[in-house]
Amino acid sequence: MSNKFELQANQYKFPYHYIPQSHIFDYSDLKVTANLRYGLEYLMTLDKVITFLKDSNADELLDIGCGDGRLVNRIRSYSLDIKKYKGVDLAPDAIRFAKCMNPQEDFQVMNIADLEDDFAFISSI
Repeated sequence: MSNKFELQANQYKFPYHYIPQSHIFDYSDLKVTANLRYGLEYLMTLDKVITFLKDSNADELLDIGCGDGRLVNRIRSYSLDIKKYKGVDLAPDAIRFAKCMNPQEDFQVMNIADLEDDFAFISSI
């Protein structure tokens, strides 16, 4: 594994992606502090993917590098009808958080080269 991957994988000691919260697309309810500057950009990135997903009318999503499952968590908060979802990541700690935060979803520690399934929409943030 590369040092960059190990650095990222070691960040999963706390589900920090769940800290920034905004329930509307204009983010006016988001409190941005010096410590959470990444939060607005992160939520905007998630929402951009959600917009692409909605515009595609796809009801299947493969989330490559799903981390702690924040994308599908946000998708479900908007009540999007995704019938088939799979989140894959190489970091076991990330998948443990993903399963804890989203117990109804399908998360796997796996390399996408081993995936034997088709999806209408694929994200990799």
